[in-house]
Amino acid sequence: MTAGPIHMRNTILTLAAAGLSLAACTSPNCDPNQAGFLSGLGNAGANCYAARTSAYQNQLNIAKGQERYEADRANIAAARALDAQGRVAGYQALLGGYDTDIREMDRSLTRARATRSASDAALQDAQRSLDELRRARQNAATGTPQAVEEADRRAAEARQRRRDLLGGS
Repeated sequence: MTAGPIHMRNTILTLAAAGLSLAACTSPNCDPNQAGFLSGLGNAGANCYAARTSAYQNQLNIAKGQERYEADRANIAAARALDAQGRVAGYQALLGGYDTDIREMDRSLTRARATRSASDAALQDAQRSLDELRRARQNAATGTPQAVEEADRRAAEARQRRRDLLGGS
């Protein structure tokens, strides 16, 4: 039996109608598991589900890439923060060393000032003793016996003060 042109035309029209009806039966969410029989066949035939799952997979891969990127950035930021904390601790230790040196230098300066004051007082006392000895010598050389005796007494006191100042014998 030969198919005539009318039969061919009817077959083509039937197939076209079936294709159009399957295309019209596609589910809006493209998931053949959630569609009815005809719409599931339409979705499978149109490759809609595979395209949508592929798009979701691409979005998932992009999200995972962004997550890795953000995790790397967080690790870098944490490392920088740790480095900055280490530098701050180093600077604080350095400043602490300066503070210690400054306190020690201040104490030394205070002691030096006190020693200098004591030295200045001792120097002034020694100068007075020297002046008294010079006056005693002058009085002894040119004065009366009472002046010589007074000069001798002052000279002895000056010598004793000098020994006391020098911590000597």
